[in-house]
Amino acid sequence: MKLKIIMVFTILTIGVQNSSAIDLKEKTRLQIEDIKNKHLKNKIDLEKEKHSKTITVLEKVQKCIDEATTFKEYKECEKLENKTKKQIRQENRLKKFEEKKEFKDEIRRYKKQKKEERIQRKKDKEIARQVKKQQRLQKKELKKQKRLNKVN
Repeated sequence: MKLKIIMVFTILTIGVQNSSAIDLKEKTRLQIEDIKNKHLKNKIDLEKEKHSKTITVLEKVQKCIDEATTFKEYKECEKLENKTKKQIRQENRLKKFEEKKEFKDEIRRYKKQKKEERIQRKKDKEIARQVKKQQRLQKKELKKQKRLNKVN
């Protein structure tokens, strides 16, 4: 009977440990997903800003073309369009690069933090094992001393 209880308890303990490991993995996955969603919002905002600037440029160029009376004025409008679109692209590339770098850095920081937490948990478990081992040794020593005292 005692053996069955120990086996059931052991199985339940293993199940709880696996469950907590799964919970940690799920929590980690959800937190990484939150970081991704936050950066997706930033990416969308960058695209909206880019489109807004492009629309403004196109409106200015359209106005310039409408007011152009000579071929030279028309070409100046096209140059203005190309120049401003190129500037918008360069600015957008820089912002995307910075956003991507920030995203990767944040993921790295998060993973590093999780790794440090895992290492700390392992250290804590090892300390707990050593304490239990020390307690067992002390109990054995006490039993030994009691036996010696009874013999004497």
